[in-house]
Amino acid sequence: MNISNIKVKIIIMFIFIISNIITYYFLELNQSKSINLVKQTTLSDYQTRLDILFYNQKKYSNLLYRDILTTNGFLDLLTRFETANVNEQIAIRQKLINLLDHKYKMLKSEGINILQFVNKDNISILRMHKPEKFGDDLTNIRDDFISVNKNQKMIRVFSQGRTTHGFRSVYPIFGKNGTYLGAMEISFSSDSLQDYFLSTSQTHTHFLVDKKIFNQKYWNNIEFANSPYSESKESRDYLIYKYTGHYKIKHILDSDKLFTVIKAEMTKNIDIGNSFAIYKNLDKNRNLILFLPIKNIEKSKNLAWVVIYQTNDSIYRIIKSHNIIKIVFIFLYIFLAYIIYYKLVSQIQMKEEHYLLNDILNSTNAMMFVTNFKKLAFSNKEFQVFFDIQDESQYEQNILYLFADGDSYISSKNLRKNESFYDLIERTPSENRTVSVLNKTFHISATKTSYNRNKDGSDYCLVTLTDITKRIEIEKEMTKKAYMDSLTGVPNRNRFNEVAEKQFSIDSRYKEDLTVAILDIDHFKKFNDTYGHLIGDEVLIMLAQHMQKSVRTADTFARWGGEEFVLLFPKTDKDTAKVVCDKLRIEISELTHPVAGHITASFGIAQYQDGDTLKTMFKRCDDALYKAKENGRNQVVII
Repeated sequence: MNISNIKVKIIIMFIFIISNIITYYFLELNQSKSINLVKQTTLSDYQTRLDILFYNQKKYSNLLYRDILTTNGFLDLLTRFETANVNEQIAIRQKLINLLDHKYKMLKSEGINILQFVNKDNISILRMHKPEKFGDDLTNIRDDFISVNKNQKMIRVFSQGRTTHGFRSVYPIFGKNGTYLGAMEISFSSDSLQDYFLSTSQTHTHFLVDKKIFNQKYWNNIEFANSPYSESKESRDYLIYKYTGHYKIKHILDSDKLFTVIKAEMTKNIDIGNSFAIYKNLDKNRNLILFLPIKNIEKSKNLAWVVIYQTNDSIYRIIKSHNIIKIVFIFLYIFLAYIIYYKLVSQIQMKEEHYLLNDILNSTNAMMFVTNFKKLAFSNKEFQVFFDIQDESQYEQNILYLFADGDSYISSKNLRKNESFYDLIERTPSENRTVSVLNKTFHISATKTSYNRNKDGSDYCLVTLTDITKRIEIEKEMTKKAYMDSLTGVPNRNRFNEVAEKQFSIDSRYKEDLTVAILDIDHFKKFNDTYGHLIGDEVLIMLAQHMQKSVRTADTFARWGGEEFVLLFPKTDKDTAKVVCDKLRIEISELTHPVAGHITASFGIAQYQDGDTLKTMFKRCDDALYKAKENGRNQVVII
């Protein structure tokens, strides 16, 4: 089998693989869209059912609220309760129980589990579900009572009480004369929600409650057998409410295999907090699990989730049909590949070695040529375009003349006695293999070849020149940015630290004088506050540029940060540094900004002492600067 046939096979195999990948991708995309459509449609359907349930509960609560308010004697009893003594309150409470007992028993059959009344200070007056418990302060437990008593407006929320949760409608109560008396709670349990789904669609649900909303004392006892909650396998941050009417709850809780498979996806979506659905075909069970969030009063976080478990054949059929289509396409592409292969093989002919080499050389952006470093034997298009020649015959000069001399470049001047240029390249470290050609920088590499060896006996090499001019310019620019302050154009803290550490090492070793100064613009915050940060920036630039021109050549000036600048005085004692700083201080005080006016600066100076580090020197500079500020500013202080 010849090389051309192998290449054709590889190309066809590549096309076959790519075609299958693309087909697979779009089929997966279409499948994902179809599955997501089923998920979103199902989620929307159940969310609508849930909204309808909540609407009906709210409507029923509103009717009940008005009914209780108009119950003969109710408002009178509640009005008297506010000013009654303890014994009178006990009697009034019993009358309220007698008055509402029949209603409450009827309400329980409709899913209402709590009917409660509190006064305007959030003190419980009466719990119809626990008449014996009253008088406790719910301020730290029930935000809904606090909100209604404060705003005197009805709210409907999901919240956790002392021992149980509920969908609570809390209403303000006003006396006949308009006096505000307190609040009334009408609460539906999550049982009503789960009964609703079970009765209307034979759907089994879980109700998960966030652990964080439980009172800590209650949470410490949550494992007790009589607790209505247990650990949720859906999420470790939630408890599952034990709904007695859910006959599949034990089966779902014991489905460790299912939860193990979907745990990561489930946890991620619960953390996001939006409604979502997960489908998993496991052990021939086509599980679609829907999660609907229950929000807090502010709608800012989830307090609970309604988790709906159902079998969904629609998604299973979507997946099955797409798998069949994938198989069909695989066989179709195999058939097409077979036909194309035999058609192309009949048209392919062997190409000459010269054209093959030419194609290889012209496939790169680098200049490539074959040479014995005297004559040019072969070149690619990049080389010909660069030197404006049509072919190798037009290039007559010695190849070594291409490479200009330079300290950072290799050229003929670097050749040792009897050394070839190829050997020079080989002994030069890879990172230093650069040449200069017509003011451009190239990385050079060479590989020996047998090309044209028999003609003159020379060793010919395939040479590659890769243009790295732009890369070097970028590297220089990046180095400049790393050491220059972008606002003022003077050296920055990085540059100063590098110079200071080097100078400190030298001067401390040879016991030379070394002094550091920090200068700070006086009342700079006032410039910013009065004229704005743009004017403040202009003041910084004006001072920095003046200082850069004024400092001695041997000294280093840099911006330290904010309105602080630093000076490094090598081989300079503190008294000389003070003279220099006083001169600079006076020059600064003569500077005038067209908007901010005159500026002044304070200096703190410290000289190297035995045992010092740069850190301790800067500490003394800071202390000296602080003293200069404390003494009235616009002065130089040495410590």
